[in-house]
Amino acid sequence: MTNRPENLDNTPLLRFCGLIGLVYTVIIIFWPTVQSMIEMWSLSSFRHGYLIPFIVLFLLWHDLSAFQQEHWRGSIPGMAGVIGLVLLWMIASLTSVQVLEQAAVIGLVSALVLTVAGSGAYRAVWFPLAYLVFALPFGTSLLPALTKATADLSSLGLMLTGIPFLREGMYLTLPGGTFVVADICGGLRYLNAGLALGVLIGHLMFHAIWKQALYVLVVAIAFVLTNGVRAFLVMAIASASDMRLLAGQDHVVFGWVLFLTMMLLMYLLAERYSDAEPRHAHD
Repeated sequence: MTNRPENLDNTPLLRFCGLIGLVYTVIIIFWPTVQSMIEMWSLSSFRHGYLIPFIVLFLLWHDLSAFQQEHWRGSIPGMAGVIGLVLLWMIASLTSVQVLEQAAVIGLVSALVLTVAGSGAYRAVWFPLAYLVFALPFGTSLLPALTKATADLSSLGLMLTGIPFLREGMYLTLPGGTFVVADICGGLRYLNAGLALGVLIGHLMFHAIWKQALYVLVVAIAFVLTNGVRAFLVMAIASASDMRLLAGQDHVVFGWVLFLTMMLLMYLLAERYSDAEPRHAHD
């Protein structure tokens, strides 16, 4: 009995494999739904989805020292959750509501871990499992509002800098050419990727829930504004250069440089006001 804590410390890999085994159980059983989600990641607005499984694996390993302290006791509420989510998946599959079908599978991962491991062990890894929600290709309903915001911010930038332009809906005509703010320019990919990273950084940097929520809100606003600035700069520079600069593939590269710069600034902001003590993985 006296050796039990030492034995537990020597089994992180077994616990990790057990966790991954539960995740793979859901993936194998519901592979067609998982495959439909992965196929959506190829779209520009959801390419951050490719990173989510790797981030989740890192977080699970990172939090394993707390997870291995708990005995696996099972959970009846977890079992009820599994049954409910399977029924939800069946209904969504029969009615062809793909996003609900995919959400049910994501929820099943957490419910299955809770069912097998119990509430004590589940609390140690709830965040990595909940983080899987960012693998869902969602947010397209926001595109009209985001696209309008991008056009409005671009127009504001042009007015403030004194660049003459004519706006007709989503079309902006400048001296060097006409630009259209299409859905793909609306900034959904900025917002999705920014929120995914913002929630991760907020979780690691802040203890208080209200600070985490405030930080994520700041990140969301920052990336909506950044996309508006990106669109304005592309229009201004392309027009001034007679469409020689930022009028082709180079504007995509410029967009990602701007995104990474803003993400670095958001990280430095979180680091400046962080109230979290350094977290250490198991030895």
